[in-house]
Amino acid sequence: MLTVAVFSQKGGAGKSTLAVHLAVAASRSLNVILVDADQQATVANWAAGRKHSSPFIARAEPSSIEQLLAAARDEGFDLAVIDCPPHAAPGTAALLRSADHIVIPSQPTMPDLAATARSVALARATGKSHSFGINRAPTRAPEVAQAVAALSTGGVVSPVVIGDPSRLVEPCWIVLSRSRLAATLSSWCMSITAETSEGFTVLIRFSLALIGTST
Repeated sequence: MLTVAVFSQKGGAGKSTLAVHLAVAASRSLNVILVDADQQATVANWAAGRKHSSPFIARAEPSSIEQLLAAARDEGFDLAVIDCPPHAAPGTAALLRSADHIVIPSQPTMPDLAATARSVALARATGKSHSFGINRAPTRAPEVAQAVAALSTGGVVSPVVIGDPSRLVEPCWIVLSRSRLAATLSSWCMSITAETSEGFTVLIRFSLALIGTST
C-alpha cells in the first residue's frame, strides 16, 4: 500500500479539499482509504453526508497512524491519503514520516508561496519526497506561471494547476528535473480535459510516480 500525505502550514490553501478530491479520483481504479488526521474534521464532516462508500473514511490521531495504516494494508487497501493538520501541530511529523510522498498545496499568492518554505523544511526533515500542487488558481493569470517558477526552486511542481471547482487552468505546466518522468507526465497532461476531476486524477498519478525519488 502506498501513502500520500497532504500538508500545508498555511491556512486557506485548500488542503482538506485537495485531499478529498485526490482520494475520490484515485478510488476510481484503486481501493483507497482517506484518513482524516485534522482536528477540524473537514473530511469526516464531508463524509457524513455521502452515500458512497469509496473512498473509505477513517479518523486517526498521529499516535495511532502506524497502526491504522498497518490495518489498512492488511485489509487490502492500495492507497492511503492522509489529510494532515494545518500548521506543525504536535504529531504532524509522525504523520509525514508515515507517508511515502507529501503533497504541499499552495495558492499562487505571495503569502502562500512564502509559507511553503516552512512546509518544505518539515517535509525534508522526514526524508520523504514532496511536490507542490497549485490550488485555487485564477484562470490564465500571469501569477500562476510565476508561482510555478517560484515553487520549482524548492521541489517538483504538479503538471496540472487546479482552478475553481469546475475548471482547470490551461495550459498545464510541467516543471521536472527527471527526464524519465517527463514523457509519461506529458502524455497525461495532453489528455486533460477542462474538467477538474481529470486534473485530480493527473495530480494523484503524478504524486505516486514521485514515490521513491529525492526532492
